[in-house]
Order: sequence, then C-alpha cells, then structure tokens
Amino acid sequence: MVNRIKNMILWLLGICLIITMWASSSGQMKDRKMSGMDINVNVDDGNFFVNADDVKQVIKNMIPGIDTMKLTEINSRLLEESIENHPSIARAEVYSALNGNLRVDVYQRKPIARLQNGGSGFYIDDNGKRMPLSTHFSADVPLITGFVADSSLVLIHDFLIQTAQNPFYKDFFAGIDVDKKDHWKLYPKAGNHSILLGEPTDAERKLKKLETFYRSAVDEKSFKELKTIDLRYEKQVISTKH
Repeated sequence: MVNRIKNMILWLLGICLIITMWASSSGQMKDRKMSGMDINVNVDDGNFFVNADDVKQVIKNMIPGIDTMKLTEINSRLLEESIENHPSIARAEVYSALNGNLRVDVYQRKPIARLQNGGSGFYIDDNGKRMPLSTHFSADVPLITGFVADSSLVLIHDFLIQTAQNPFYKDFFAGIDVDKKDHWKLYPKAGNHSILLGEPTDAERKLKKLETFYRSAVDEKSFKELKTIDLRYEKQVISTKH
C-alpha cells in the first residue's frame, strides 16, 4: 500500500513537472521572434516546379515584415492559403518549430499529362484540373495533341489514372492524339509504332486485348517491325509492319 502511494505521488509530481515545463515553453514561444524559416518542398514525384526561394518570395510578398514578427503574430492559416494560391502548389503546412523557426512544408501539384495546341498548352493534374506550364521545369508526362474538347479532358484523365494503376501500362504511353471524331491514337514510349484505340469507350477491355497481343504475338524482332496496332474491332487485333 505504501509503495502504491509513493508511486502515485511520483506520477503526480511527474505530471506537474511536464505541465510546468510546457507552460514555461509556451510563455517563451509567445514572446519569441521568428529566428528563421525552414522551407521544405516535397519532390518525391520528381517535380521541380517550385523551390524554397519561390516559396519564401510568396511569404515575403504576403507579409513583408515577417522577419521581425513574433511567432504568435504570424497567421499560419493565412500563409498556407497564400502559398496554396501558387498555381503549381497543391498544399502547404505552416507551423512553429521549437527552435524558433517557422516551418513550411510544401506539396506540389502532380501533372499526369500535357496538352499542346499550337503555341499554347497546359498540364492536367492528378485531380483532372488544368495546371499552367512552367518556365523552368518540364514534367515527363504524356503529350496530348489534336482536337481536345473539355469532355475529352475528363476521359484522358480517367484513362491515364487507370493505366498508372496497371503494372503493365504504368509509364507506358508517350502521347495521345485525338482526331475530330474523338478517336484516339496512342503512342507507346517503346518501339516505333502507334495504337489505334478508336473511341475511348470500353478502354479497359481494349487495353486487356492489347496486353494479350503484346505478350502472345510479339517477339523482339516483330516488335521492332510494328507500324500500327488496331484495337477498333470487337474480337480481333490487326497489326501492320513497316
């Protein structure tokens, strides 16, 4: 019983000590000026649309005197919203670190295709939204050309998301060309041939048919000779050679 009471007292003293230390730290943080900025831009997807200097400039434009402000005077949510207004940024997290620095974690938007129509163009991101091109970085994504209506953008987004989740077709296609009838021609990264998909309806079935053709009817020699693979017919695949 005595040991239990001693343990209880020690536990309560420990809790009180933690609360006291936390209160002291909070008081110090309240009066502490920002000592610097730690800006981390996530590049796990291999995209380099923005860097730490770009983000710092956004922050300085939003709050010119931020270097002399106390940490508690900085509106973190307002800063996050300002950073997220950048066309290449998907999400930002701003918070105070224990060392007195302002921590900024930035997550870039992820393009999955680039549409080029004459001199103008834009990316389509993984949420199906338009994303402007960058002047200092070009993402390695499929190029979309031809007559692309807004309704086609939705189909292209869904198609590329679907193929990205398929082990056989992940990072497989270099481009898609859309004609006036909304018929698609696909260009794989490997080889020197094109794939006539036709209308993008029932694309999953057509891709399964294409995978079967590659695996069962194409060897290294015939792969190099391929010119077109036609998937437009219900129960057959027609190929031509150079």
